[in-house]
Amino acid sequence: MKIGILGGSFDPIHKGHLALAQESARQFKLDKILFIPAALPPHKRKDAHLSPATVRAEMVRRAIEGEPRWELCEIELNRSGVSYTVDTLRELQGIYPSPHQLFFIAGADSFHDLKTWKDPEEILKLAEWIVAPRPSFQLPEPLPSRFHLLKMQLVQISATELREKIVRGEEISEWIPDQVREFLEDMKIYQRKRR
Repeated sequence: MKIGILGGSFDPIHKGHLALAQESARQFKLDKILFIPAALPPHKRKDAHLSPATVRAEMVRRAIEGEPRWELCEIELNRSGVSYTVDTLRELQGIYPSPHQLFFIAGADSFHDLKTWKDPEEILKLAEWIVAPRPSFQLPEPLPSRFHLLKMQLVQISATELREKIVRGEEISEWIPDQVREFLEDMKIYQRKRR
């Protein structure tokens, strides 16, 4: 089985994430995609504005509902401490041993930052990478081995921009799945941050 791994803060999850999953599954014939919300992302340890992990997991659950090959994986939420990719991949390798194949789905920005991550060499041994283009990040041609280029349009929105739009009361339905938008509105997730 070929398993895609799409991790992130998902604060909030948006249609760019879902397009990334769809295109990865289509182009690389993935059998399953695990959406893994980070409990405590290493690069956001001091971010007081990060929504609670349970809220972000619920957004993911709603966003992927009805997609039989997509699954919310709470592996990082169930583990204490900082959510390091290498620890998650080690755990997933135990759940899905060979001949299963793990494919880590990420943007070009993550490709450029990989050398700053914990145990980057082991990360590359544990999973192949599917790399999506990102604005302002140039990818080398050809990509190193175990890296595969995902051919898709650049995603022109970020979760940060979406949170700011919600705080300002702007329309977001173009970017957020309806069931997630309704949850955000009902729970007033980001509106609480208005001044």
